[in-house]
Amino acid sequence: MVKRIKKYKISLRPSAVLRLFKKRIPENLPEEELEKKIELALPSAHKYFKTYAAYEVFSPKELPETLKELWKGCPNGSVSIAFIASTIGNSLETEWKKIQNSNDSVQAALLESIGMEAQDQSFLFAVKLLQEESKLEGCDSTNPQVLDSTYTRECLGLLQIKDEIFLDSEEKLIPLYSRIGFCFWTPLKKK
Repeated sequence: MVKRIKKYKISLRPSAVLRLFKKRIPENLPEEELEKKIELALPSAHKYFKTYAAYEVFSPKELPETLKELWKGCPNGSVSIAFIASTIGNSLETEWKKIQNSNDSVQAALLESIGMEAQDQSFLFAVKLLQEESKLEGCDSTNPQVLDSTYTRECLGLLQIKDEIFLDSEEKLIPLYSRIGFCFWTPLKKK
């Protein structure tokens, strides 16, 4: 059964936002100024997040034919594959587009950096839950891999996600700050 989690809290790492911000700013601003902008922006950033995640574990026999291709890359001894989807919703993306249109390139870069870090943390939240579940089942899970766009539509259907995350006409995930990935479960080695 697909597990769904809504409105969970995520913590953003200022150092990660700074690293992303530095790569996106068009001007050469002093690091202290960037840190101050981040410090001011992070406390109010959460109002833009509508976090959502879904995940489920499948045996190879339960997979649709199109997703069985992924099984070819599994580690030896794997018994199942888990799919994970997460998003922070579209509010931050909407605000980012408004600021982008106002030509405030520094603020747009800051919001984009916050969105990318929030996307990472949202995905990692779901991955941690999945890893805890794998341990309870006597398994270890591999590090998650981002799902290739070839399989995205099938995976969204498998996770029964219709409204929170979807594909646009170019097969890109909507909302922008969304991610779909997978990992394999392998039984823990007995000591």
